[in-house]
Amino acid sequence: MRSAILFSLPLAVFAIPIEDPLEKRADDFIPYMVEDACRSTYPGHENIKRYDKLLAAVKDARELAKTAVREWWDEGKHGDVAAQYLAIPDDGGYMYSGYAQTAHANLMNVAVLDERIPFLSKKVTVHCTDISNKCSLNVEGTNKLIAGYAENGGNVITRYTYDVAFCETWFLTQTLDEAWNAWKDQPKENIAMEWLENDAGKMLHEMMHINMITQDRPHIEDMRYNGARAYTAPKVAAWVASGASTGDVIKNADSYTQFVNAIYFKNKFGYLPPPVREVPVTETQDCIGEENQYVDKGQDKHIADFCNQIAGEYTPGSIGEIVRQYDEGTPDHVQLRFYRRPGGKLGPNAVKEVCLDTMPKLFHNCDTSSQWKHGGIYTFTQGDDDLYTYYVEPRHVRPDPIPATTIGKCDVWYKFFYNEFYISGGLFAGNDHGQERLLPNLRSCGVVSEWRFDYKDEPDSNNVEWDAYGRLPIGSQMWGCVRQAMVDAGGPSDMGCGGS
Repeated sequence: MRSAILFSLPLAVFAIPIEDPLEKRADDFIPYMVEDACRSTYPGHENIKRYDKLLAAVKDARELAKTAVREWWDEGKHGDVAAQYLAIPDDGGYMYSGYAQTAHANLMNVAVLDERIPFLSKKVTVHCTDISNKCSLNVEGTNKLIAGYAENGGNVITRYTYDVAFCETWFLTQTLDEAWNAWKDQPKENIAMEWLENDAGKMLHEMMHINMITQDRPHIEDMRYNGARAYTAPKVAAWVASGASTGDVIKNADSYTQFVNAIYFKNKFGYLPPPVREVPVTETQDCIGEENQYVDKGQDKHIADFCNQIAGEYTPGSIGEIVRQYDEGTPDHVQLRFYRRPGGKLGPNAVKEVCLDTMPKLFHNCDTSSQWKHGGIYTFTQGDDDLYTYYVEPRHVRPDPIPATTIGKCDVWYKFFYNEFYISGGLFAGNDHGQERLLPNLRSCGVVSEWRFDYKDEPDSNNVEWDAYGRLPIGSQMWGCVRQAMVDAGGPSDMGCGGS
């Protein structure tokens, strides 16, 4: 009997609800901490101090919330902002609105985020690591990776866990100060809230998903408008203008972000910037290129690397270009180029997203039915001023006109102790020096020795772009095997193989 009591005791203990002795202290302040692992070097972005950026963003988010609470709720200012982004009528009676009271209470809890962590208290942990493997998820389409996410959890051991985690996209987002410095000297007609997104606003967005912030009020989520998340100033403002219910709007995380952002920048500029730029940005694609310069469509594999390079080097409001060469010295040599001018004020992450959306268009929207891509230019213009220009530029001379089939030539010679082969080709194995398909296929014929592979500076009169040489063990079927290796690597299906 005693044994049974001992085994049942822990289960009984876990089943008893335990009142959190610090529950009431959440009304005074809400503890948070930044993950200590964020102090380490950020691979690939060594200039970004993750711990410092996260800590500064929490503090800035807290100040955004404090300012909004003080000036809107206590002083009665910014009724126009509340109407535009929270759907709370600008009629002076906001304090009597249950919706306004809910929004005020939620913002108050962000305003009291604090680095102090009492013993055994609940807290919000801010992570720079992808704790739930969500950073690679796309949001509403290709190349729209998330900036961060929030999770509310717990179990019988930890009881409550509240986590916000941030991804590479967030770490490339401009700060409040960077956004202000980039736009403060621009003409009024150029300025819009859509270009003033910042890391503190995104931090506040994720904090709004935390149940410790909303407490007994409705959980805040990412509401949807026209099939997409109600996210960014233009979408939230359009959603509100369409007649969205206030009850839905104050359950949307980005409504709060746009509300506090708008108050901050209204104070800085002296007027409320519109959600979208009044002078529209137009986009123009020009399909240009030399007839004898083109690359395989698979060279679009370099786009992601190029766009990451842009994000790492770009500074808003600067002038100059960023150029990268890929597969230089091969027929598929392609140059990717980005040129920016002072009027371009997008943050690094926004420029990266535009790059990831634009460069595939340059690769595939011109030569739509062809494997071969001649490149082009894509320009973003505001009024008479070009802001950003993206280029895809093949750089190697190739057969002109483009042959109807790939080019292949093969000779195998018997040399008593071994067979040697001389092979040539064009329009395949154009960037890998034969390493990906050709050489592995040849090795199915036997051990390849004395391997050489050389690209030509330009194709010869037979449209040959490269020559290769190697030795194989003696075998009666070697001619057919080398020929088939060429065909399987991309050579013409009707090619023969000479020699003796």
